[in-house]
Formats: sequence, structure tokens, C-alpha cells
Amino acid sequence: MPLGAFALAAEAAAPGLIGVPAALHLWMAGAIGLMTLAVMTRATLGHSNRPLHAGPGTVMLYAALVVGVLARLAGGLWPDLAMSFYHLAGAGWIIAFLGFALGYGRLFLSTSQITD
Repeated sequence: MPLGAFALAAEAAAPGLIGVPAALHLWMAGAIGLMTLAVMTRATLGHSNRPLHAGPGTVMLYAALVVGVLARLAGGLWPDLAMSFYHLAGAGWIIAFLGFALGYGRLFLSTSQITD
């Protein structure tokens, strides 16, 4: 959230520096995407009686999403390379959420571990 607010303020102070869409994307999609992933991982661990600890795999999910968000911002900063950054951004999001589905999906499917 603070990075998005800073990016939007920088764009307001120096129009064309980042681009309003990139600044808004950092703020909205970045914060919402990371919070969604955080809630999903925490809730899955809690409801399956697992320790509330982000292991290396979970940290990699967050890192992939952060790379995706920063790549989207970079696409606004360097328009000549925008498509390459957009592909990287998409890959980061896909890796993060597909990784969640693959890594945490088994916890959803093992009903013997789920509690109310």
C-alpha cells in the first residue's frame, strides 16, 4: 500500500514519470493480490491444523507475486520494453497462484485434517 501511494503521489508531482495506470496497478492489484495470497495461505494452514509458518515454498509464492507487480510497474516506466515486462508480470502472477493451487490444494482435498 505505501509503495502504491508513493507511486501515485510521484505521478501527481511529475506527470508522465510512472504513468497513472502503472501507479494504480502497483497500489490496487499489488496490494490486493498480495493480501489475497496471504489470507489464502494463512486460512488454509489454520483450517488444516498446520503451523502458521510460511515455509520456503510459500515465501517463493510471495516473491513470484512481488516480481509480477514490480514488472508491471517497470512496464509503465520503460514503454519500449513494456511487452516483455507485461509477460514477466503475467508469469509472476501465474507462478504465484498456480503454485498456491498445487502446493496447498492437497490440504483442501484431505478432509481428515480440516477443522471448523
